[in-house]
Amino acid sequence: MIRACIFDMDGLLLDSEHIWFRVNKAFLARRGCEYNLEMRRAVLGRRERETTETLARACGISEPLESLVKERKAVMLQEFRSAPDLRLMPGARELLESLKGKFPLALASSSPRELVEIAVGRTDIAGYFSVIVAGEDVPNGKPSPDPFLLAAQRLNVPPADCLVFEDAPNGVAAAKAAGMRCVAVCHAHSPREHLRDADLVLDSLAEFSFERFPSGT
Repeated sequence: MIRACIFDMDGLLLDSEHIWFRVNKAFLARRGCEYNLEMRRAVLGRRERETTETLARACGISEPLESLVKERKAVMLQEFRSAPDLRLMPGARELLESLKGKFPLALASSSPRELVEIAVGRTDIAGYFSVIVAGEDVPNGKPSPDPFLLAAQRLNVPPADCLVFEDAPNGVAAAKAAGMRCVAVCHAHSPREHLRDADLVLDSLAEFSFERFPSGT
């Protein structure tokens, strides 16, 4: 029985991966390193600190991690505040609207709370969620189940009764580790074959219906 739905944010609800690309490309370019597809897939769905650490390791950057995190976060927040191309993914608002009032909804993002608040405010989706979990709210980020387990706890719904919507392999792994069912949406940077552990893989949120979901409601 599905009693609650939990959503990832970046790349799933928000068409924001191109913004993250600009952030990470600029961050590495200052140090003479090129941001490539392998790095992009490695950090997809990861938290701010873990992403920065992964990028620094890939490029052999030896600067103190704390200063790198601070620098990248400043660039990130500025981009999300001012980017004219921050928008929702196809079908995102329609799906949220269709679920509103039928299920309690939570947002479980790897991004820092300050960024989450900017993003959901600019896209006017904050009102759909009774719970918002951000990266700093849990001891371990995705692929750890911590973000989804905390969302379920705050919703007061058993993990087994939660349905997660994700777009990243790290997020799918986190949902399955939490004992939750998972719908994944593939895209160019998260192809279908990387999401095969999900219960259902779609090309767009616009395709979702409970009739298509193997276990129904």
